[in-house]
Amino acid sequence: DKSQYIEFDYLAPDTVNEIFNSLELLTLWTGKAWYRRYHSFADFPGTEEIIKKGKEILTSVEGEIASLEVLGENIENSTRKTVILKADKAYRMYRDMIHYYGVKNIAAYAAEKRLSLTATAERLARSKREDWVNLGGQLIKRCDLEIIKGDILDGKISSWSKLHERYVILSRAYPEEKSAHAYASLMDLYGKTGESLNTGFWKDVLAKAVEIREMIEKNTYESRLKDYTNRFRRITFDSKEEMEAVTGTVEDNSFIKIARKESADFKDAVSKLIF
Repeated sequence: DKSQYIEFDYLAPDTVNEIFNSLELLTLWTGKAWYRRYHSFADFPGTEEIIKKGKEILTSVEGEIASLEVLGENIENSTRKTVILKADKAYRMYRDMIHYYGVKNIAAYAAEKRLSLTATAERLARSKREDWVNLGGQLIKRCDLEIIKGDILDGKISSWSKLHERYVILSRAYPEEKSAHAYASLMDLYGKTGESLNTGFWKDVLAKAVEIREMIEKNTYESRLKDYTNRFRRITFDSKEEMEAVTGTVEDNSFIKIARKESADFKDAVSKLIF
């Protein structure tokens, strides 16, 4: 049904929830690595204390993580160790992606509804970061999925057409639900509530979001640049001129063009926000 909202963005409620799960795992595994290095297993505290220690290390600028062997658990069906490399860099990058997702969708919501950031926060203040399920490209909150399954069992949904009607209803609500999830994600990331927000908070959040967007654009450019500068990737061409005749120049690369346009659009959207 073409009226259904199919999600194509790589940052969506389901993936962002997975990122939150990843943050928790990284803090847990890092905390365990520290206790393995400095304590015996018998001296290990509870999970909450281990996670607290892991977060302390991952957010530290002292680089203590470099001396630890962080091991992933239940990743491979193997007896060998699964070592997590650059856990601190991954931790920061995951947080940046949640931050960017939150601001991007809040800004879009504020613009669509013609609201200030303060009014947007008031409208979305009760939002919660609920669990989501990807049903073939359409994202649905797990609680809504359970209602659908219950209605099928009860006979309230007795045909494919009625089931698709429900999908369409939920699809129409998705943009609002996604905005609510984005807001709740940003609040969870910084441990904030609606009552603790002020203009200073929003200014810092917006400025950091622009920095993250610029970082994404920069990394996209540097990643694509390898296709034009790495000697092994150029080896199938007789010359630089031949390569550019086939692939175009780095400035012609579609990924780079898209990244630059998305950056420009995002900065424009942020600049138009009012407090």
